[in-house]
Amino acid sequence: MLTFDHSVISGNSTDNGADDHGGAIYSFYGTVNVLHSTVSDNSARQGGGIYTSQASLTVDDSTVSGNYADLVGGGIRAGVY
Repeated sequence: MLTFDHSVISGNSTDNGADDHGGAIYSFYGTVNVLHSTVSDNSARQGGGIYTSQASLTVDDSTVSGNYADLVGGGIRAGVY
């Protein structure tokens, strides 16, 4: 389990080609909690702010803004493959 509580996650990016996911937060088969936090100005190919796959994601009382993705999920990309 990964929990961000009263956190600021900003200005991050990934640059590793086709697997360029989750500029700020990446989770595969896990649990992510973003509580009372800000996820901003991050970038990736998919899921500029947050990328999850086959994972549980909770975002509560938080701001996700100004994130960028080349393909899908500028702020959040949550998927099941």
